Amino acid sequence: MIFGEKFYPLLRRLSPWRQSLFALTLAQRLYPHYALWCEMGGQDGLRGTFLMVLNRMWEYHADKGNTIDLAELGVLLEPCIPDPGAGSDLGGLFALDAALCLDSSCDAIVLREGGEAEVASRASLATAVRFEEQRHDVELGDDELRECEAVDREVDFQVALMEGLSRGARGPELVARMRELGHNGGVSGIGIECPAGGDAEPAPVRAPSPGASVWGRGGASARAPARQCRGGRTSPGTTPSRMRHRRDPGRP
Repeated sequence: MIFGEKFYPLLRRLSPWRQSLFALTLAQRLYPHYALWCEMGGQDGLRGTFLMVLNRMWEYHADKGNTIDLAELGVLLEPCIPDPGAGSDLGGLFALDAALCLDSSCDAIVLREGGEAEVASRASLATAVRFEEQRHDVELGDDELRECEAVDREVDFQVALMEGLSRGARGPELVARMRELGHNGGVSGIGIECPAGGDAEPAPVRAPSPGASVWGRGGASARAPARQCRGGRTSPGTTPSRMRHRRDPGRP
């Protein structure tokens, strides 16, 4: 196990709002990947919807008197989540990991099933794993991955994030610190910068209808099949509650 035996049980013990903030911080950190994927595929509508949901989630946590409907945000986000069963290039898989983190942030408040922070943790770790395995052009074992810079940095970030949330008092100051930590000047954990203008939230856009391709120009058929990854991947066709993804606690 890359994180060791104690990390995920500790994550599951976090309160729902802490789990949501944990997932939201990871979603913010991965947002440059989603924005870049949308730019490359001509999917500015998806980017705008994703960013709107991301920003509303930060507002939800920062403003105690807000009237934001998180269930509605989840419905808006759903068409923005790439379909892992349709096949994807590496950029599409990075975008999927970002979307799973944001989805988990909503679910932690709406569903309160207790495993949402773990889902986000595995998705964010999957990005670092994908990056290193792509760089080495080979599938790496857990011990080898733990020696890789991107994976080591990801583990350190998540452990520090969990510890900070465990000790932090709920309030706008904590939320602001987490947002700044996740934003990191618009640079992701693997060093990808947010595209120019990618942080600007456009006017509201209508998300694609259910079943519409979210893969950009060329559609899913033009993509190479996705290789199964360690980050707790999703399984098409399972829809418990509002969950659209089966969380696999066995990896990594």
